[in-house]
Amino acid sequence: MKHIDERYLKAAEEYKQGEKVSNLIRRYNISSPYFYDVLEYLGVETHEAIKAKLARKFKELIYEGDPWCMYVLGYFVGDGGLTYRKGTYLISFVFDDNDVYEIVKSVLSHFVIGEMHECKVGNAIRLDLRSRWFYDTLFDLVIEREDTTRKGKGRYPRSASKIKKLLKLRNSEFFVAGLFDADGSISIEHKTRRIRARIGSTNYELLDVVREWLLSRGVKASLYTSNRAGYKPNARQYFHLNVDGWEMISRFILNVPFQSNKHWRKIEEYTITQKRSVS
Repeated sequence: MKHIDERYLKAAEEYKQGEKVSNLIRRYNISSPYFYDVLEYLGVETHEAIKAKLARKFKELIYEGDPWCMYVLGYFVGDGGLTYRKGTYLISFVFDDNDVYEIVKSVLSHFVIGEMHECKVGNAIRLDLRSRWFYDTLFDLVIEREDTTRKGKGRYPRSASKIKKLLKLRNSEFFVAGLFDADGSISIEHKTRRIRARIGSTNYELLDVVREWLLSRGVKASLYTSNRAGYKPNARQYFHLNVDGWEMISRFILNVPFQSNKHWRKIEEYTITQKRSVS
């Protein structure tokens, strides 16, 4: 920083003497994000500065292709939400598989200090995090700023163009695995015993990007419009990305390292009853 406004320097001195950041921001009419940058530049370690540093580290690891950070980001795209309300930045995840929950929670614990709360929602687990810095990081990674049409409500539209770039990074298969564990299923048709892997979403462009990624790895998948929207008035259109038949499912398994036990139980059921193996 070549030049630091005198107000920020005075505020920094008062902060070192124990004054609260919120009081300083009001007193000197200064920018909160820039004030934290100034404190970091001056070598003053703050709780918020540590949070910001951890959030930046998560983003750096994504671009380096860290597999488990990619997995968490993919899961967020499928079953995560962002909510801003009265100065609170809330990140939410919902889980119906305890092992997946433990994986995501363990990874997040390295990047979010405290402020993680869990609760039961029916048979699912909801995990809430309060962190403005991690909120902004997730926003920057997978959501277009101009897509913020819902003004603070949790299901911001995911950016297919940003996700397409993410899928060109190293270990992108873990991103797809996270997305599949969040929004995917494996089913076996009762009469024909035909097996299917499916990812559902209201975002056609996102599914099409995943379809292209799968095809580049030899996995053929088809996009369909679902009639799910017909069950609720004013519901958004819903789409399915289907991988059908054991040959394609085998390739899917080899290319997408999903972690959910509910998926693996279906695979095990099929391989035992149909005497198949993954090759």
